[in-house]
Amino acid sequence: MNRALNIIKPRQVVIVETDIWPNFLYRLNKRRIPVYLVNARLSDRSFSGYKRVGLLMAPLLSLFVHICVQTDSDRRRFRDLGVPENRLVTVGNIKFDQAPVSISTDDRNQLSEKLKLSANAPVLLAGSTHDGEEKALSDAYRRICASGINSVLIVAPRDPGRAADVCKIFNRSGFDAMTMDQVERHQRPSSVVVVDRIGVLRKLYVLADVAFVGGSLVRAGGHNPLEPASVAKPVLFGPHTDDFRWICQALEHAGGAIRVFNADQLADNVRELILSKEKSSHVGRCAYEVFSKNRGAVERTIAVIANLGDR
Repeated sequence: MNRALNIIKPRQVVIVETDIWPNFLYRLNKRRIPVYLVNARLSDRSFSGYKRVGLLMAPLLSLFVHICVQTDSDRRRFRDLGVPENRLVTVGNIKFDQAPVSISTDDRNQLSEKLKLSANAPVLLAGSTHDGEEKALSDAYRRICASGINSVLIVAPRDPGRAADVCKIFNRSGFDAMTMDQVERHQRPSSVVVVDRIGVLRKLYVLADVAFVGGSLVRAGGHNPLEPASVAKPVLFGPHTDDFRWICQALEHAGGAIRVFNADQLADNVRELILSKEKSSHVGRCAYEVFSKNRGAVERTIAVIANLGDR
């Protein structure tokens, strides 16, 4: 580590969210290199864990020149861990500053053709799903199909390496599930398409009529609901969203997201959104408004670092 610091010779170091490495921080402090923690957050689980080792955390967190937190709740938690108030500032969540996915009409049509999607079949996209969620999705999708709705379910596991196993879950439930690779090779449509590659999820959200964000029906903390919100899609997620608590609450409060607790609720809400274009459009617009109105955290964070760096 010393060799790397000797080569790079950083003037300042910025650490994002909760990647706190004690040895790294102590070495930077010894060299009098200012360190900032930005987009900082503390989930209930992390806060409880840090409180148990409070005597160790206070001196470690004191090594940060400034901590830019996402919410006032995060600010209170860091303060309770011993961080002085004058080293804390609430700037918002830099995830709101991600650029909405840009995809041309030609690229969109090409992606739709690759997946053999029908213009008449609405698309439900389940993104970043975890083991244990696909069975609930299968049960929900069976109910949706039984209600007479002709739709396509795209499932994007958080780990694309699980794609074959995810297909088996749906196949055991009577669906003809195929991976993206299989759809492209066999050139035929499937009612359930499982994503087996990385780097396509955000573009797939553009194709969706309804989006479910995974990691939330199981205790995985949830994943980023701003990806579908940034393209004005109605968002659904489960009860376990600790890692994105404030974002999910903001979306719910604004009417841009719906929280579901089981397969039946997921099926009922998806069905309602598919059948009511008016409601679907309204929820999608509300989701996009939350995304657009909370931008600016990156600029505020840079201002904090620049102001302190000039001293």
